[in-house]
Amino acid sequence: MSEELKSSKQRMSTENIVGLVLICVFLPIIIFNMVVFALSIINPSKVPMPLGVAPIVVGSDSMTIREDALNGGAFNKGDLIFIRKVKVEKLKVGDIITFDRAGEIITHRITSIDNIEEVLAAAEKAESDAKKAYDNAPEGAEKDALYKEYEKARNNRAIEYSRKVISEKRGFGTIYVTMGDYESSAPIDVYEDQIQAIYTGIRIPLFGNVLEFFQTPYGIVILMI
Repeated sequence: MSEELKSSKQRMSTENIVGLVLICVFLPIIIFNMVVFALSIINPSKVPMPLGVAPIVVGSDSMTIREDALNGGAFNKGDLIFIRKVKVEKLKVGDIITFDRAGEIITHRITSIDNIEEVLAAAEKAESDAKKAYDNAPEGAEKDALYKEYEKARNNRAIEYSRKVISEKRGFGTIYVTMGDYESSAPIDVYEDQIQAIYTGIRIPLFGNVLEFFQTPYGIVILMI
């Protein structure tokens, strides 16, 4: 009888240890989901960062790690990455930032930081130089080629002027140009008020998929059990 009692106590002790381990693992996930859910309702256009740092789930392939990706890529779809708040004046080319674009949260790498006045002035000078070269060239194939260069410079100046107009409306003179390391259809202009955080360089491969599962009805039921 004593042996049975001893064995029963040992099983209970093991079960208690397993229970405590499971609580330690899943309780933070439950609390995290509740905090994120509450903050996302309060401000849906902002990434919840109650302590200045936040994990986010990578939802696209634009920064995929591959040999043929720009800078080799930073993380993969389904990864869990960590971001933190940052002062925009400390940002530099090569940093990976998280920003809001029309309600969509995107994390891309900064490829250039443009002072729009300087960029527009350079574009205007390039257009002027191209026009002078075209006007002074003799008739023939060379003049035709120079006209194409002039057209290209003129179109580029028009683009930069449009960016200046948008910048003036938003009240910022600096544009942070971003692109995905692997797949990005076009560079994205980002303004200071859109920037939310910087990537810390910390990622947990595929763990974002796990967290997303625990935010589904089935996952919540498992956590509660």
